[in-house]
Amino acid sequence: GPSVKRVDTQYSSAEDVADVLAALRGPPVASSLELEGAAMDEDENDTLGSGAASALSSCLRECGAHMQKVSLVKQRVSKSEVEQLMESLGDQQRLEELDLTETSLGRVGGAALASALARLGESGVKVR
Repeated sequence: GPSVKRVDTQYSSAEDVADVLAALRGPPVASSLELEGAAMDEDENDTLGSGAASALSSCLRECGAHMQKVSLVKQRVSKSEVEQLMESLGDQQRLEELDLTETSLGRVGGAALASALARLGESGVKVR
């Protein structure tokens, strides 16, 4: 499937991320997602805020049979939704590459990521 790529992103709500979700769902369903967060603003706002991270989580679960690459670089994920987003990665049956470079997960998000990777098992996912 196609690749969905956005740079310099800051999504505060589900409405903000709607075009990305539509592109992921297709048709055809995307096989790659690359989101690079915007530079930190003076208020240190999330780049995947409440509502946006939750909507992306749901979409990733729907597309789990297709996604081969998920890149969430330089993201500041809503603390209330980071766990849900990381858990959705465990549903990516074809995932080959996961890039979370400079993405803030916190303890809760880190634990959820570890759990998701454990669910993927020995699938050989390359993690950055």
